[in-house]
Amino acid sequence: MNYTIELSEHAERVIAAVAALHGVTPDEYIQQFITAWAAELTTDEELDPEQAWFWAPEWQAGERKADADYATGRTTHYDSDEAFLKALEEHISDATETPDADS
Repeated sequence: MNYTIELSEHAERVIAAVAALHGVTPDEYIQQFITAWAAELTTDEELDPEQAWFWAPEWQAGERKADADYATGRTTHYDSDEAFLKALEEHISDATETPDADS
């Protein structure tokens, strides 16, 4: 699900300045802010214990990384499950091959 947030020019400048202080892009800063805000809104009592792992800071960091990868095109699309599995098997094979002793 995607949402659009419209900000005034002043708000954009303030967010850009604060993001720079934190060493992140304005988009990353907004995402971190929203994630932290959502975490505060959701108390432990409201969380399904079987889903609590999703809200762990480590998992949320991975979610933000995945979102950034997707947004910048650092993803691969496969047209079928078979194509994905073939690529995965090739990747595993490449990673487990031992280099030639003569090389």
